[in-house]
Amino acid sequence: VMDDYRQELECRRIKAGYDVSLSSPFSSYPMLIKIIIENLVENSIFFSSKNDPYIEIKAFEKDDFVAIEVRDNGQGISPKLADRIFEMYFRANHDSKGNGLGLYIVKKAVEKLRGTISFESDLEKGTIFNVLIPVVQR
Repeated sequence: VMDDYRQELECRRIKAGYDVSLSSPFSSYPMLIKIIIENLVENSIFFSSKNDPYIEIKAFEKDDFVAIEVRDNGQGISPKLADRIFEMYFRANHDSKGNGLGLYIVKKAVEKLRGTISFESDLEKGTIFNVLIPVVQR
């Protein structure tokens, strides 16, 4: 995913990194995992900070789950809008180039994998999206 966005990251001078620390292979639906990470990274790029922007992706084991964390220091999400960001067609920012489907699609993909998604955000400081996907897929 980072390679797919390499040009955009370089153009915006966004520092990007990832850390995958899984002790055993994780078997899932690769396209759904890619959709989740792509949409979260794309949002982080679009709403990136003007000052020393970064995006960090981590994947690690957490109990019987694989945790995927996407962290940035971008614009953040207003607490007033927090309950709506996963709604279909909802755009929290009028400057958004998207159609309001990105986070909706992420949530649906996570649910398809029987996982959960949550986030923490501070305005003008950044956002952390946390995805938990069961290691055993049924």
